Amino acid sequence: MVKVKWIKNARDVVEYVASVGGREWGEQFPDPLTAFSVVVGRSLVFHRSVLYVEDRDDVGPYLDVLAERGCRGGVLVLSRRCDECPTATTKGDVYGLLELSEALERPLAARGDVQVRPVEVGDWVLPLYACIYRLVMPAREVPIVVAYPDAAREGSRASPDWSVLPTAHIPRLAADVVDVALPYLDPIAVQYGVLSSGYDYGTVYSVAPRATGLLEAVLRYANARVVVVGGGECDDPCSLRWRRLVRYCPPRAGPAPRLEADLCDRCGDCVATGCPAVGTSPSGLPTIADACTGCNACALICARDALVPSRIGPS
Repeated sequence: MVKVKWIKNARDVVEYVASVGGREWGEQFPDPLTAFSVVVGRSLVFHRSVLYVEDRDDVGPYLDVLAERGCRGGVLVLSRRCDECPTATTKGDVYGLLELSEALERPLAARGDVQVRPVEVGDWVLPLYACIYRLVMPAREVPIVVAYPDAAREGSRASPDWSVLPTAHIPRLAADVVDVALPYLDPIAVQYGVLSSGYDYGTVYSVAPRATGLLEAVLRYANARVVVVGGGECDDPCSLRWRRLVRYCPPRAGPAPRLEADLCDRCGDCVATGCPAVGTSPSGLPTIADACTGCNACALICARDALVPSRIGPS
């Protein structure tokens, strides 16, 4: 419980402030969507954050999404046109700050499920998540992966693991690597919110449909990895190991990978792609059904190189 004598100014209560509209309070952003996405990113790592906007209606749709789907930390929106908001927070008034503190202690909503599609044969996200899975599994870190909803898939858990501090979950399927996928929000801006909080427990990934305004700021962080889907140029998705920016193209149809049985240690990682075309024989060796479209996700996820891709390089 917050005691009144502890509260001397807004900094004792608020850990981060974002604002839109040229205000002098907090970090400035050009539009409500970017600012709101950054605040949500901060909230994910438990920073009590405030977004200051001219009109609360500017972020109304985003608030509705969070209220329905869930948000891990506290987010409070202040507005000049919001009669219910604390009015004395910038003046250091102790009662206004106490009211603000209590509001920030309450999460906007309980954790909610993200509605995503199941993995299908030849799913365009599989090679990408196979590479991320292979990167995060052996690493002793707590990575965070932010994706836009069309790039999220149903994994082995009902909802993303929002508790990114201080423990990590162990993904059973490649699709489990996605932690955050919410409509409207800019994944790169959410990623910036996490990174700018000083998060250094692991790599922070974003999967975005396009490059947005905070891309350059995000790429300054050594533990940032950004995947931009489409755009003409194609990179190897597994180059995320050393590249901060990768442009990913959905795979083209092709032959199935070839099995080198002598190299297989029957670890089952190929099945972790979640692809319905990949299974195992009674002896534990991988089997690939005729429905395979040759996306090579199972080959990319294999650490023993027992599955040889049907083509080399970007898809």
